[in-house]
Amino acid sequence: MRNIKCYLVFGALLLAVTLSNAQNSTKTKVFREILLRIDTSTFSLTKNILTIKNEELLCFKYINNESVCEVILYPEGSYHIKRLSLLESGDYQLIDSLRRFNDEYRFKVRFLNLTKTNFLSFNFSMVTDSLKNLYSVKLFPVTRTQVSIVPDKEDLYIGEEKIIDIISDNPENIRSSPEWTNGMDINYRVSANNGQLRLHLMPGSSGKKTMQLKLQTYRPYLDTTGVPVYELPVLTYKFNIKAERGRLTYLQPERIDVTMDEKSKNEGVDFQLDNASSMLLKKTYRIEAQEMPGGPLIAEIFTKNFLSDDRMLCRLRIYNYHRQSDGHLYIKDGDIARYITNFNILPQPAINKISIMRDGNDWTSNTTIYPGETVLLRIEGEGLYKTKFYFQDIQDLTTDSAERSDNVVEYKLKVPLTISRHQVDIYNFNHNTGKYLTVKEYQRNRPFDYVYLNYGSGISKKISNFKTSEVYQHTIKDIILSFNPDIIDSKEKLYGKQTFDLEIKISNSKGEILDMKTIENITVCPGENSPRYTYYDKKGATVEDISLNKILNRKTFDLNDWARIELTFKSHPDQDSKEAQTKIIDLILQKPYNFDIDVTFPAGLLTLSNNGSNSVSLSGISMAVIAQFSFYDQEKIGSFKPYKIGIGFLALNAFNFNQSSTTTRDLGIVIIGSLNPIRKVSKLSFPIYLGGGYLVNAKTWFILLGPGISVTF
Repeated sequence: MRNIKCYLVFGALLLAVTLSNAQNSTKTKVFREILLRIDTSTFSLTKNILTIKNEELLCFKYINNESVCEVILYPEGSYHIKRLSLLESGDYQLIDSLRRFNDEYRFKVRFLNLTKTNFLSFNFSMVTDSLKNLYSVKLFPVTRTQVSIVPDKEDLYIGEEKIIDIISDNPENIRSSPEWTNGMDINYRVSANNGQLRLHLMPGSSGKKTMQLKLQTYRPYLDTTGVPVYELPVLTYKFNIKAERGRLTYLQPERIDVTMDEKSKNEGVDFQLDNASSMLLKKTYRIEAQEMPGGPLIAEIFTKNFLSDDRMLCRLRIYNYHRQSDGHLYIKDGDIARYITNFNILPQPAINKISIMRDGNDWTSNTTIYPGETVLLRIEGEGLYKTKFYFQDIQDLTTDSAERSDNVVEYKLKVPLTISRHQVDIYNFNHNTGKYLTVKEYQRNRPFDYVYLNYGSGISKKISNFKTSEVYQHTIKDIILSFNPDIIDSKEKLYGKQTFDLEIKISNSKGEILDMKTIENITVCPGENSPRYTYYDKKGATVEDISLNKILNRKTFDLNDWARIELTFKSHPDQDSKEAQTKIIDLILQKPYNFDIDVTFPAGLLTLSNNGSNSVSLSGISMAVIAQFSFYDQEKIGSFKPYKIGIGFLALNAFNFNQSSTTTRDLGIVIIGSLNPIRKVSKLSFPIYLGGGYLVNAKTWFILLGPGISVTF
C-alpha cells in the first residue's frame, strides 16, 4: 500500500512537470515570421496582428468563402524543431502537405467556410529536443461586404407587409433577423431563403417616411484605424406611406411558394396565415386575384384551428396559378373580400425537353456528352423558375446572364476529362428528376499516323506517310503492322478508340488475283498518356503486332516479279463526320533484271573469224540458244529496256544441208547482246545481235553482227 502511494505521488509530479512544459512551450516564440498568401494578398505575423481580449490573432482579408491559402513558416533560429506536423481540422482541407524547404516550412489549405467558421486556427504538433509540444496560430479573417436594395415602388400601405430583395456580393456574411424592429416609422426584419436575403417592411404611420437600414455581419471589416467593425454602413431610403387599403387586413402567409399538383388540387395542403380574429373556424373561404366580385377562383382555404404563435392553420386547395408580381390575392367570404394576402402558386417542376448545343452547331435533342467538352444545356418544361438543377460530377459554369424563366433554363457545363460516370443524373436540389445525360467516349477518326508498316526494309513507317504506290526491289519476307497508341489522345483533343478494317489483295504481273483477305475490326486503344486511359474499355483491343503472312495463303516471300500487294485501310464512320477514312497502299515487287532462255534464228550474220586470214563471211539461217538477262526500266513498272545480254550456243548455218556448199556448219560458244523492239507481251521478236565467241570445229575466235528471229519461252 505504501509503494502504491509513492507511485501515485511520483506520477502526479511527472504530469505536473509535463503540463508545465507544454504550457511554457506555447508561450515561447517558435516562429519569427508566418506568411499567409490568400487571393492576391500576403499577410504576416509581424504586420497583421490584432489583439482582441488580450489574445493575439493573425488577421487576413478574404474574398472567396472557400479561398485557397498558402502558409509559410519561418522558425526562430534558437528554437530547434525536429519534427512539425499540422493537425487535422474541420475548418479547412489540406491540399499540399506540410514540408520543409531549407529553413522554412510550407503547406497549402482550402478553407471550407470562412464566413461561418468560429475560433479558426492552425494547430501544430512539434517535437523539439526530447519534448513533444503543441503550438497554435489563431486566425482572424475579415472581409468587405456590399449591400443595397432596389424598391420597385416607393408606396407602402399601413398594415401591409412589403418584401424587397437585398442585393449583396456576400449574402452569407449578413446576419438575418427574424424579429421585427420596434418603435420605428417603418419596422423591418431580414430573412434568408435559399441563399437570397429579403427585407420585410411593415409601415406604422402614414406620410413620407425615411427608413434607416442597419445590418450586422458575421465577419467584420477593418476601419481606417484597424478596428474590426461588424455593422455595415447605414442605408437610408424614403417611402410614401399610405393609409390602409379600405377595411382589408393583410395576412402574412407562412411561405411564399406553393406548388400546384394533384395533391394540392384534390386533397389540399396545410398552410398557415396570420391569425384573423374575425375569420370563423371550420369554414371555407375563396381566394381570388381581384377585389371585385366575379373573379376567377385561384384557391380555397378551409380554416382548421388557431395556433399558439398567433397564426392560423388552414387547408389550402389550389385551382389556378398565381405570381406575387401579378398583384395581391383576396380572401373572400362569398363575393365579399375580407382580407388580402400574396404568395406564389407555381406549377410542379416538369422537364419536357432537354437540348444540347456545341460551338458552331445547332441545338440537338441528343443528350450525349463527351469527356473534356463544354456544352450549353437547355431544359424546357414548366415551373422551372424556382428550380436549381445539379448535374453529377459536372462543373457548372453558368453565369447570371444565362436565360431563366418559368419555361426555360439554360446552363453552361464543363465535362471533366476524368469523368468516370456513364450516366449523369440531373437533380433539382436534392431530388432526382429521373432525367440524365449519357457520357460516351469520343470516336473520332484520327489519320493513320498511329499505324506503322514494315515490309522488309527494317524500318517501320507511318501509314499516313506512305505514297499510293511503293516499289520494292527485294524479296518481301513479311509485312508487319504495328501501332503507337500513345499519340492517339492528348489533353488538348481526344480521339478515342480507333477501329478500322484492312483489305488485302495480291495479284501477279498480269493482274490475276492470287489471294484476298479482309481483317475486320482492328481496334487500337489510346495509350497510358491519354487522360481517359483508365476509363476505356480495352476488351478486344489489338496490342500485338500483326503479321500478314500468318493470315495469307499466298506468302509474300513466294511472289514473283512485279507482283502487287494492295492494302486498303478503312476506318469505321466516326461521330463527327459520319464518314470513314480510307488509305490505300500499293506495294509493287520490282526486280532490276530478269533471267530467261531465248531460242533465236539469226540469218545473214556477218562473222569475222581469226583463222589466220581474218576472213569475213555471211552465214545462212543459224540457230542460237541463249541464257540471257533482261533489264527492267526503273521508270516504268513491268517494262524492259530494249537491250539484253547473255551467253549460250550458236549453230552457224544450222539449216544449210547442201553438202557441196562452200559454207560450213559449225557450233560456237558465244557471249551475245541483242537490241529488241519494246513490246509488252510477245513470244516472237526480231532482234539485232552483236557478240562474239569461239567456233568449236574451226577452233578459232570470231565476232558476229546481224538480225535474227527470237522465240521466248
